[in-house]
Amino acid sequence: MSGIFYSLISRTPTELKRQYIPLVECSTSPGNHKAIALHIMKEKIDLKKALSSPRGYKESFPKDDIEIHVYVIHEICYLTMASVEVKRSACLAYLESIQSQFETMFGLAKIKTASAYEFNTGFQGTVKKNMEKTSSEKTKVDILEKEVSEVQVIMQDNLNKAVARGDKIKLLINHSSELATSSRRFGGASRKLKQKEKWKNLCYIIGGSIILAIILSLLITYFACGSIWCI
Repeated sequence: MSGIFYSLISRTPTELKRQYIPLVECSTSPGNHKAIALHIMKEKIDLKKALSSPRGYKESFPKDDIEIHVYVIHEICYLTMASVEVKRSACLAYLESIQSQFETMFGLAKIKTASAYEFNTGFQGTVKKNMEKTSSEKTKVDILEKEVSEVQVIMQDNLNKAVARGDKIKLLINHSSELATSSRRFGGASRKLKQKEKWKNLCYIIGGSIILAIILSLLITYFACGSIWCI
């Protein structure tokens, strides 16, 4: 069983009739749902509290793999059974919708004096449509949640890949930084070497110029005086 599969609308007990009077019953799956519903209404509902609540009495009762939700207002009990996958808020909203449609269609005065199952033929179809609608919306929510979950998995996977790429990029940046540092060191050493070679060449040039000047001086003296010593 899945979704909303059973609903029962009953008139609450009074001083004259101390038992619940079923007015509409609708079931989409076989089972002893009515017996369970009557047990819940008789044994679990705080009737005094329910009848004194101006805004209505809402309660939920878990049983095995299902949940039973009740909404008591205007001395009428609206009960539904659903699988645990259907959210409580959705079930209570369904009961409020049924209550509004039921009172609008038949009126409270007629409802409070009706006999058992008097509205079964006229309202059972409406109840079934609302049950199917709520169950269908639950299925749509499941599909949406599944799609969101799949998107989250994909996003997490992309994030992990991005982090992995980030590590590789960080490693590449570190290597580039080391290479740049080595390049700067090499450039500095190269400039120092060039500067040293420049000064060395300059010394060679100066030294060579001095030696050449001395040789030229000796040659001039020799040709002028016939000897390198001119007296």
